[in-house]
Amino acid sequence: MKKRFLTILFLAILIAPILADVDTTFSSPAGGEVWLKGATHTITYTFSKPTASYDLVLMRNGAMVGTIAYHNYYYEPGVYNQQWQVGLVNEGQDWVPCGSGYYIGVSGGGSPSPNGFSNTFTIYCIDPAILAKFRSLKFTPLPGRRGCPECFILDLNDLREELVKLELRVGVGLFLKGRMVADLGQIGKGQGFAAQLQVKLEPGVLAAAKLGEEFELRLLGGRNRPIQSQAVRLLAAGR
Repeated sequence: MKKRFLTILFLAILIAPILADVDTTFSSPAGGEVWLKGATHTITYTFSKPTASYDLVLMRNGAMVGTIAYHNYYYEPGVYNQQWQVGLVNEGQDWVPCGSGYYIGVSGGGSPSPNGFSNTFTIYCIDPAILAKFRSLKFTPLPGRRGCPECFILDLNDLREELVKLELRVGVGLFLKGRMVADLGQIGKGQGFAAQLQVKLEPGVLAAAKLGEEFELRLLGGRNRPIQSQAVRLLAAGR
């Protein structure tokens, strides 16, 4: 038993320098990204050497600001992916502030400091008041349009002027009772949907609009994850 223990200890001593010298390259973030706080993104990195354990840590200005994920097993060289709710660190306990200059490091093999880094990226926050001013959206029915009695023109001019200035692109959707009833498209970084957008709603949804039922306007991140929402009503033009 003692001989077996000494053999394991000897092998651990031999492999320790290898495990502590992890060469890591990142392909995501690759550098220059603007990631929305709270949205989910994939961190992708490659080990060129094996490691017994490692942590993904968030860095800024040369200092660690929190741990993204802990990994406590043995890992072969290769490509690895980590899902991250951007800005959330220390096992979901802390949010970091928005801003630029963030980067991700790998601390592994018992090394006290990161031994592989990503390029820098920005964590971006949307002003929570950005949708608060939109309590209603005007629509103009198109009764004379053959084959599409549920089509109408949605007036999105004011909304477009507000959202097109965002530093990243987001999706915008119109929801009723938790279900998306109209995909308005992507907007941000100077580009986005038309100011006057033709939309087609199901008959029941259009009837709900005419009855004054409350809809929900949502900003959407990846995989249509909600970022922000605002209750709105659809009002016929002229009202």
